[in-house]
Amino acid sequence: MISLAQLNKKLELQSKFLSYSLNISESISERVLAQAIYSSDTMSTLHNDLLHEFEIGAQQNLINHQSLKYLLICETEDSLLIKEFHTGLEEMAKNVESMVDINFSKLKLFSMLYELFGLGDESKYIISASADFSLDWQPCYETLADQDSVLGADFKINNVVYRILATKISISEYSLDNFNESISSNLKQVSGTSEAVFKEGALLDDHKDWLSKSTDFFTHFDSYNMDEAPNFYKINGERYVVYGFILSPHLQTDLDADIPSIDVLIKNISDKQTFIINLEQQRLVFEALKMDDLVAEEINYCHHSMGVKHSLLTHCNACKFPLIINGNLYITSIRPYCDIDFLVNAL
Repeated sequence: MISLAQLNKKLELQSKFLSYSLNISESISERVLAQAIYSSDTMSTLHNDLLHEFEIGAQQNLINHQSLKYLLICETEDSLLIKEFHTGLEEMAKNVESMVDINFSKLKLFSMLYELFGLGDESKYIISASADFSLDWQPCYETLADQDSVLGADFKINNVVYRILATKISISEYSLDNFNESISSNLKQVSGTSEAVFKEGALLDDHKDWLSKSTDFFTHFDSYNMDEAPNFYKINGERYVVYGFILSPHLQTDLDADIPSIDVLIKNISDKQTFIINLEQQRLVFEALKMDDLVAEEINYCHHSMGVKHSLLTHCNACKFPLIINGNLYITSIRPYCDIDFLVNAL
C-alpha cells in the first residue's frame, strides 16, 4: 500500500512537471496544481487535505475523494478510476487554461495532463484493445480468384459500428502507380460470364476506385520521408492495406450483437484527434475532427472533412453523415498507421 510520504512526494514531482511543461515558476505551478487539478486553495491546504484523508481511512477512503483520488492513478489497479479521470480531463484542462496562458494546442495540453498522472499511452493517444479482442475477417467477394484478396470485419468504437476493409497488396516501393497496379493484379476475378461474375465485377470496380481515392487522400505519395509511408496490416501472414468507416445504419440490423468493442474518448475540441489503436498486436489509426456548427441546416466541411467525404465515405456501405457526440458533429475515419503518427503524437 502506498504511503502518505510517497503521495506527498508525488505532488511535489507533479508540481515540478507543471513548472517545466508550462514554463512557469514553481510557486505558480504549485498554485495551478492545487487549484486546477485538485480543487484545493493552496499546496499547503492540499497536503493537509491528504493528511486528513489518511488519518480517517488511508487509501480506502482516498479512493472516494472527489479529486485526491486521482493521486492513486498508476498506484492501484482500478479501471473505474481511469475512466473517471478521462471524464474529468476536459474540466482540468479548462481550469489550467483559466490560470495560465497556454502557448500550445489544447490537444497538447491534454497530452501533458495525461503525462502528469503517468499515463504514457494516453498521452500519445494510444488505445489498446482488450486481450480477448478478435476481428472476424470474412471474404467480401465470391468471384475473386483469390477470395482472401478483400476481407472485411466489423467492430464498435464507443458503441458505434465501424466496418474495416482490408485489401491485399504486394509492392516493393510505395507509389500511387505501384499501388494501383498491385490492386489491379490482386483483384482478378475467375473467368466466366455468369451473373455473379458480372455483378461483382461492377462492385469490384467501385472498390478499386474507392480504395484508390482513399489511399491518394490519406497517403503522402510525394514524400521522401519513410516515416510517412503506411504500415501494412498482416492477416494470416499476408500484407493488406486497411481503411474503415461508420457502417451505414441499414446494414447493421443483421450484425452479431457480440462484435468486439473499444472505447475512445473523443474530446470537444477543434483539433483533429489522431488515435493509434492497437488491434491484434498491430496498429491502425482512428481520426476524429470536430466540424463547425450547422449554418442554415447545412453541414460545413473543411478541407480535411471534405476530403474524407469524397474518398472514404464514397463507399456504398459507409454512413454519409457525421458522427454526433453531445450535439457536436465529427467526421471520423480509420486508416493505416504510419510511424510519423507516433512521432507526432509523442511530441
